[in-house]
Amino acid sequence: MRVERLCKAFEGKPVLTDCSFSFPAGETTAVLGPSGRGKTTLVKLMLGLLRPDAGTIDPEGAKTFAAVFQEDRLMEHLSARKNLRLAVSAPDQQISEALTALGLPARDETPVSQYSGGMRRRVAIARAVLADADVLILDEPFKGLDPAAREAAASFILSHCPRAVRILVTHDGAEKSLMKVKNVLDLGMAKDASTKTERQRASPFFIISPAKIKLLRIIFPLQKRGVFFFACNISVISRLLRIKRSPGSVLPGRKMRYSPSPLRYSTLILAASRGVRPTERSCSTMNHSVPDS
Repeated sequence: MRVERLCKAFEGKPVLTDCSFSFPAGETTAVLGPSGRGKTTLVKLMLGLLRPDAGTIDPEGAKTFAAVFQEDRLMEHLSARKNLRLAVSAPDQQISEALTALGLPARDETPVSQYSGGMRRRVAIARAVLADADVLILDEPFKGLDPAAREAAASFILSHCPRAVRILVTHDGAEKSLMKVKNVLDLGMAKDASTKTERQRASPFFIISPAKIKLLRIIFPLQKRGVFFFACNISVISRLLRIKRSPGSVLPGRKMRYSPSPLRYSTLILAASRGVRPTERSCSTMNHSVPDS
């Protein structure tokens, strides 16, 4: 299964941007990233529960999908066995074996509403695995399980879905080893890189680091007419210090909202070398003389 340049936004706020990845069959792929980076959105797009704003999803021959969602989504008034029968066509013997393998009672008619959170989670895992789908999506499947139950559940998934495309959404690095992850899609890194590239292309601002400020103070002790020297030699200084276009500020934490001219560049370097935080007004209107230090 493959997604190509997938994008999704909600109310104008991008959640998934230009996401491309291939999910091989017979292997587990981990989808990582902090909250809000689009992991669950990607899952819903792949399941057809959301429509992408741009990009394509190629199932590459996969016809059936199953999922363990963040919520258990069980029929509360039914037993574990009846919940499974409602969703899958597996024989009774296979259902009993699945429940036993996951540490659940095989013949219990107790409604799942009376089960603990961990027991309910294991019922949801059994339901998805017994569907025998081409693509199995696991959105934080081990939430609420103790270490022994996690290990049993991971072993159950791997043994019953050896040829499926297995996609594991998780915050927990330990779950990667449990599920024998071979491929990783890190949406956190992808979004950070994308955002940095876009902001670098769009931003007209310059950064001068504290180290560069110290160098300026050593090289150019400013006097009354120092500003003219800076204005004439700004391009040379920029190359020397390797000042680059970048998002951010001339001094750390200070955002500038104007388009600098050569004279304003010199003003910023002048202010930086003196340890002054320049304002928009001071950089746009300036005398051609500098007061004594």
